[in-house]
Amino acid sequence: IDTLTDARCASQVPFGTPGAQGFLEGIVGLGIDGESFLLGSVTVLYDDTTVFEFGGPDDLEPGVDLSTEGTFIDATTFAADAIEFVRPVVRFEAPMVPADVTPGIALRPLGITVNHSAQVRDEDGILANGLGAPSQVEVRGWIDRTGVAFATRVRERGDPSANDVDLRGPVDAFDRPTLVVQGLGIDTTGTILLDADGAIMSADAFFAELRRNHVIDLGAAQWDAANRTLSGGTLTLLGYEHTQPVPGAPNSIVSGTVRSYGVADPVFAHGFELPAR
Repeated sequence: IDTLTDARCASQVPFGTPGAQGFLEGIVGLGIDGESFLLGSVTVLYDDTTVFEFGGPDDLEPGVDLSTEGTFIDATTFAADAIEFVRPVVRFEAPMVPADVTPGIALRPLGITVNHSAQVRDEDGILANGLGAPSQVEVRGWIDRTGVAFATRVRERGDPSANDVDLRGPVDAFDRPTLVVQGLGIDTTGTILLDADGAIMSADAFFAELRRNHVIDLGAAQWDAANRTLSGGTLTLLGYEHTQPVPGAPNSIVSGTVRSYGVADPVFAHGFELPAR
């Protein structure tokens, strides 16, 4: 605590006291509608001012493990200032052929196995029924603690293109100018490098800040299937810590309330292992 600069005491009040600040961690349930979702018995509200870390609103799926900080409106409603995804997110958008899908079991964007899960949203029936023809496919998912990926959403994105490929995930290794993510090489030569706020970074600054397990997001890249590498496009360093202070006015704490949901939640199953607490 040698870097501590401020400490304040806050008297606890009953869970859900209107106006009380709080912290919730658990597993997303149902009720995802673009404005809210369920975390246990509490409805969590979010909007354009909510800070998302390691994902975004599109990554809110049943079974996803997250934590949120904000303010109680009442005992059953919580307004989120910040939402942070606990499990590393992976996202692929890449050309796929029918052989890349084993219906009901897994699919393989860029050759990476992403398993079926009970929570997957498969609006186009790709994971359920397979691909009828080559297509560009977006796959969103999460990595469990053993490194295995599970799908939370699969969507068809038009005609296949190796020149418009996306990849998001934690960095396995790096040796300038190359990164390794999910076993795939990323050649950053000629790539536009950005920080988490969208500001352009020099290669020197990017690699000075980069660490193993940092989450990166690569967009509009070119895919070289023969060498299993990506190049070009735009590469954003998302990191693994908050990129900006959690919203909230100083000296306005009413109380500190913490609650965890999800240990017995049946939606967290079939590959989404119960998190350690």
